[in-house]
Amino acid sequence: MSKQDMKDAYKLVPAKLQDRRLQGMRWLDKYFVEEKMTFGSTASPFNYDILSLTTKDLAVALCGIPSRWVHRTLDDVPSVAPASSGWNEIFSATYTAVCEDLEIPLAEPCPRKEKAFINQTSGRVLGIWFDTQSLSWSYPEDKAIPLIRDIHAVLVAGHSSLNQFQKLLGSINDVAQLCPFLKGFRKPFNDFLACFREDTEIILSTPLQVLADLRICSKVISAAIGGLPISARPVDPPLNKVTFVSDAAGASMATVNGSRVAIRSPMKRGVASVSFNDDGQLWFACRLFWPDYFLNVAKDGKGSHFGSKSTTLEMVGLLLPFLAIPDQLAGRHVVLQVDNIAAVFGWEDKQVKKDIAASILIRALHLLEAYLACRIHVLHLPRMSSTPGELADHLSREETTTVREDREVRDVELPASSPSLLTWLEQPMEDWGLATGILHDVSNVCST
Repeated sequence: MSKQDMKDAYKLVPAKLQDRRLQGMRWLDKYFVEEKMTFGSTASPFNYDILSLTTKDLAVALCGIPSRWVHRTLDDVPSVAPASSGWNEIFSATYTAVCEDLEIPLAEPCPRKEKAFINQTSGRVLGIWFDTQSLSWSYPEDKAIPLIRDIHAVLVAGHSSLNQFQKLLGSINDVAQLCPFLKGFRKPFNDFLACFREDTEIILSTPLQVLADLRICSKVISAAIGGLPISARPVDPPLNKVTFVSDAAGASMATVNGSRVAIRSPMKRGVASVSFNDDGQLWFACRLFWPDYFLNVAKDGKGSHFGSKSTTLEMVGLLLPFLAIPDQLAGRHVVLQVDNIAAVFGWEDKQVKKDIAASILIRALHLLEAYLACRIHVLHLPRMSSTPGELADHLSREETTTVREDREVRDVELPASSPSLLTWLEQPMEDWGLATGILHDVSNVCST
């Protein structure tokens, strides 16, 4: 890979004649005028971007290599290509020649491979160290150590201002671009930011969960100094994927005297997950019936009945295969089909904006994905639009499960082995510790 950098970038673009009056100053009875674009002007990046893009496009067109190997951010033009192709060498030479013809000065290659470098297997690009031989990235110490110190300051103080936490979270999000694992810890941070209500004058106590997640971020950043693998590009599920379809049944609700109440039914309701093999034979089923208190009585922090929180209920269904057969899912591409679109977007964002309980269960699934080294794809499946979808729907309610379906399922049905989840269902609360509890349960199953 290479990284080439134009020297004095904005100074390469002349200012309009009519704008020069805005770029002058008077000193000792003399007038000084800057004829080129200046640093600090909002117009400078836009005007320079045209020159930088045109120069890069000229070099790509002349050398004829696939454009996907060449990137650009303002004055930096990093390029990376397969070592045996020779494309990076060709582009680097062509780009240098184009800049020479246009009399555009380039920064000299830096021995430390920071400012600019040509045809190397490692170097610093956009503030991050990359190694193309080990396919790893590392966070520079000059950025990591101050960030860890800022995290430690919040941990020790136990409180923070809005500006302080915004700056800290911005730096953590920068690391999360290279480490998607950290995206699963944003929900408590965002909720804490919302507590400030954009008031920059107040100082708030940092919630315990935010402190706990900051410690995790600090450990990840410390590990990133020594290097971490480059995350794989998101891809569609391959042909050898394993697919599960889940469905959850909620409580029957009615309005009585202006309040929402649950209508109890003698028949059990719960959640089910099923999977069929390529021959159309049922090979996996897992059912979990809701405790009466969870379904009909328990409420979350906002006063909403857990039994009517469809996204939370559906997230339990997504977890079932990992609680029943985690060993068989390790290292696999796992497709989870569900008829709740909020669960699909929640998994993509690693949080549900206004549902803490669902976000906690999403984090549990996120941790299991990392622990089992699998790739989870949550896809939307319209309700009862397939044979597995119909079966999962029927199994989620005792009143809709036929005798034939019940008999068919019994031969392949497995329990959800998670004491943490079962205990939580008996006394539900918005406790982020549930996610790590589920992870420990699965690790215990795998170790045995």
